[in-house]
Amino acid sequence: MLMLLALILFTSSMLIGRANNLAAKQLSEARTLQALQKARLALLAWSYARGVGGAVCKDQDKDQGVCNDRPGELPCPDTSAPGTPEYGSAEGSCAAGALGRLPWRTLGLGEIVDGDGEPLWYAVDGSFRWRWSSWNRVINSDTQASLQVYAGDGATLITPSHARAAAVLFAPGSALGNQQRDAGASTVASNYLEAALGRSNHSAGGPFIAGPVYGSSGAPLMNDRLSMISSIELLDLASRRVAREFERLLGGYAKAHGRYPHPAAHENPACQLSAPSMTVSACSPDTSRCRGRLPAAESLFAADSYPYWLNWNLWHQAIYYGNSANGLSPHGGACGGVQLGKGQGTGLIDTCHPSPASCPGGECPAQVGMLQSCRSTLILDGQPALALIALPGASRSASPRLGSSNLADYLDEVPNQDGWDNSTPAAEADSYIRPRHPHNLFSSLE
Repeated sequence: MLMLLALILFTSSMLIGRANNLAAKQLSEARTLQALQKARLALLAWSYARGVGGAVCKDQDKDQGVCNDRPGELPCPDTSAPGTPEYGSAEGSCAAGALGRLPWRTLGLGEIVDGDGEPLWYAVDGSFRWRWSSWNRVINSDTQASLQVYAGDGATLITPSHARAAAVLFAPGSALGNQQRDAGASTVASNYLEAALGRSNHSAGGPFIAGPVYGSSGAPLMNDRLSMISSIELLDLASRRVAREFERLLGGYAKAHGRYPHPAAHENPACQLSAPSMTVSACSPDTSRCRGRLPAAESLFAADSYPYWLNWNLWHQAIYYGNSANGLSPHGGACGGVQLGKGQGTGLIDTCHPSPASCPGGECPAQVGMLQSCRSTLILDGQPALALIALPGASRSASPRLGSSNLADYLDEVPNQDGWDNSTPAAEADSYIRPRHPHNLFSSLE
């Protein structure tokens, strides 16, 4: 009886021990996933907010591309040893594919550790890394990443060619094999991150592999946990920031002038640049156009409110801009018409439409011919709009779009692809639908 009781107690203690170990492992795993997600969201928030505040460059700085903090960029990794004053801060510059620890201090956070108490590591793609001078390295909806991540089998690529990783986060877990994690080896990536199946998480630029990976005996070959930010996710988020900036700028223009600016001609060479240029402002409004690209001329907007990174990164080239006769009509006459800026707080009155020929003077007569070629309003999902902008979001292919004149390269839905010609538009050419795909972003200007 005593032996049976001892056996029961021994078996119970073994089961309880295993249950405790399993619970501890699950808790560690949950903490690791939570840490990776927190770091991911912090990087996205940091990138989205870039260029806020001191983003307006001084004239003498513009041709150098300095003060070009811009949405879509990511900080360099931290290569400082834990415990040093610089630990947690991003490096001032880094190479493509740079690997180091997460710069938690730069992100405005406390140190983030995984379930084993290890600080997170981080790699950044070359096209999205922050740099002092960015004039020849634009970030816009055409930018492509190059970091590759493979599944745990080492063969399945989980980052397709059009959606490579802009950033990869690593939770190193506990030490394996001969890894040394004392103070003298704390900046050596191979002491924290492993390699397996021809992929290496401790090599700058990768290709990386999502663990854990186990050998034939069941022992772990690597225990790194990964999370990533794809170029699509990063640029779709940046596009929302760009839309917000242009909504603000166009609203300010309407408040000052009583109308929205004319679109730029989509085929204007100055609107089809492949690299930044000081002639970008030549992508200017064309008074004969109802639809086209968003003009880039800074002179349209208040100098103290125009973020220079919008032009420097050629965002305007990827934005479809449609306008109506009501949206283009100035408010200087006594014709009496529709209210411009309803819902936007402008309180302006369009006094030139629908009867521009009766305007007594001012800008109205010069606009008559153009206004008669534009529909009085645009239609978006069955609702009237004075003007609208449409952003394509991140490219879903590896082909560049910013120099294309084919609207199908920008907008997915067929009804939205029959615009920007110079003829008098048919009714359907100014009727749009919000896309089923969230990466096309439409904004109505009322």
